[in-house]
Amino acid sequence: MLDSFITTRDELHFLRGIVRRTIGIIAGVALIAGLTACSSGSAADQCTSLASEGSAVQSVKVTGEFGEKPTADFTAPLSAESTERMILSKGDGNLAVPNGTIQADFTFYNGTTGEQLGQTAYDGSTLNPLPLNDDNMIHGMVAAFQCAPVGSQIVAVMAPNDLLDPSGNPIAGLDGKTSIVIVADLVSASISRANGKDQTAPDGLPKVVLDPNGVPGITIPSTDAPKDLKVAVLKKGDGAVVTADSTVTVHYTGVTWIDGKVFDSSWAKNTPLTLQLSNFVPGFQQALEGQTVGSQILAVIPPDLAYGENGQGTIPGGATLVFVVDILATTP
Repeated sequence: MLDSFITTRDELHFLRGIVRRTIGIIAGVALIAGLTACSSGSAADQCTSLASEGSAVQSVKVTGEFGEKPTADFTAPLSAESTERMILSKGDGNLAVPNGTIQADFTFYNGTTGEQLGQTAYDGSTLNPLPLNDDNMIHGMVAAFQCAPVGSQIVAVMAPNDLLDPSGNPIAGLDGKTSIVIVADLVSASISRANGKDQTAPDGLPKVVLDPNGVPGITIPSTDAPKDLKVAVLKKGDGAVVTADSTVTVHYTGVTWIDGKVFDSSWAKNTPLTLQLSNFVPGFQQALEGQTVGSQILAVIPPDLAYGENGQGTIPGGATLVFVVDILATTP
């Protein structure tokens, strides 16, 4: 999944180190095969920046505007005690909130030597969704982006102690003393959970209760499963509309009607899923098409719009599926 970020093997090795728990991200996408066809408050209220300006980042001079491949000039070696960030040009989009996802273009430098280590294409072809949390990214990257508005050009000096893998070891063959300088364009950012206006769900459908973090619990009624697709809007967002050819970013929980057992959940992985809508099973596609970002959707999907009589993985044949889906972002 990260291979499309860059063009050379050395850059690929570096960026695999930059993004934390790469294997976990890839495994999360693999587990969603059970979903695919072949398979409150404002963001500003929630958001606390993790990095601020300091003398190290202020010494970096960047040439090139948002959308252009930049160059960074600084006197090496350059380091910081903790990650420092400076917003060079502030965008007017939504904020990159914790546990949402971001898409960005990057240029990385070794702070000790000044060497450029990697660069994305800056033409949209190498954008990939990255979950903005310490479970999936190194802390230096989270600190560089958290609470920045979309459309911003950012420069950051990531401190050595913020460039560690989950075991506490330096990433990408670094020596534990090397900083990384990053210049980045924040192209997009999702919300972290559905934030739309609460709606009244019809009777006879599963009941949904959210924990304080927005994770849904689903209670199945003691009735037979409906034969047709049932869709209810639990929260109505006012964001962009999901179309048939959209790519969507969602948080979801899926259970089987017969026993109410969870068979998959992006919440359990702390990683939203981004996928083209056409790759989901037909019932999931129909439930999301025409809905808006910020909405939370309850979908009861009969077997003929899911996995039919054969089932898929742990999902038995003839199963009616129930999903609660938070729509976090969509792109054409």
